[in-house]
Amino acid sequence: MRIKHYTLLVFFTFFADVSFSSEVRIAVASNFKPTLEKLSKAYNESKLSISSASTGKLTAQISRGAPFDIFLSAGEVGTTLAPSFVVDDSEFTYAIGQLVLVTHEQNAKFEFDSPRELDCIAYANPAVAPYGRAAAEVIRHLEKVGVSIHKYVKGQSVAQAQQFFLSKACNWALIAQSQITITNKAHTHWLVPAKLYQPIRQNAVLLKRAHDNQHALQFFNYLNSAEAKHIIVEAGYLTEAQ
Repeated sequence: MRIKHYTLLVFFTFFADVSFSSEVRIAVASNFKPTLEKLSKAYNESKLSISSASTGKLTAQISRGAPFDIFLSAGEVGTTLAPSFVVDDSEFTYAIGQLVLVTHEQNAKFEFDSPRELDCIAYANPAVAPYGRAAAEVIRHLEKVGVSIHKYVKGQSVAQAQQFFLSKACNWALIAQSQITITNKAHTHWLVPAKLYQPIRQNAVLLKRAHDNQHALQFFNYLNSAEAKHIIVEAGYLTEAQ
């Protein structure tokens, strides 16, 4: 009986390992989630499990041992996540984000170097979101040239900043170009000049728990393919090749 029990345990352990390694768990910055869903569909992969939040929150979760295989950050990973969690030399830039200023005001005009008043502006929290840090740089510039902003509303991610805007909690917002492209909402918006903020380099890393997960490795490589880059550009991002 002991031998039979041991054989059964090995049998179930083997199949549990195979099933576990076939799933790919991806932590993705909130701005990129809709694009990742498009990439998943194009790749025809049904085993992707996607969790989205601000980059800061996801970094904290991974640091506490959250079981992710791939991390698609909205910033550079090597400066915020300990090397012990990341497969060596796996980090690369999968997208470069662009900021837009969007408004509900019809027929509005805006110059980034001219003074005016804004009643309220929504943007991501700079403490946890790279898009928030970029937005804060833009806001500092606007204030220097005489733009008077009466109220600031910070979201925990750029996705939440967009929700504040869409709910009309604020008439203005600094969000990602991709959010305008994907939602296809007819709001007046202006692409923020790239010179006003540091590049938003969105980097991907393979996490060490996935070093022997072939499904994770294959999808991670797909993210750097020509097909994936085409989808990413169509979604409103830039890539390294541009």
